[in-house]
Amino acid sequence: MSKTQDKKAARLLESKAFVRERRINQFAYFEANLEAGKQLMDSNKDKLTPEELVTLEKEYEASVATLEKLRQEWNL
Repeated sequence: MSKTQDKKAARLLESKAFVRERRINQFAYFEANLEAGKQLMDSNKDKLTPEELVTLEKEYEASVATLEKLRQEWNL
């Protein structure tokens, strides 16, 4: 390959590595925030109405499903 093609290939690899690292970081933040939210919900269960608790648990389950989907899509 020519020097230009080599440079383009190297930049493409760098770009892919950067995107992968950013996705790993985003996933870690999302996972940590989800866990913090779960702990907050658990510590305040006695202050929530049954309807609020059901709603929050459904949202938590949806977020866990989203995490699993991202884990598979991003090969994490």
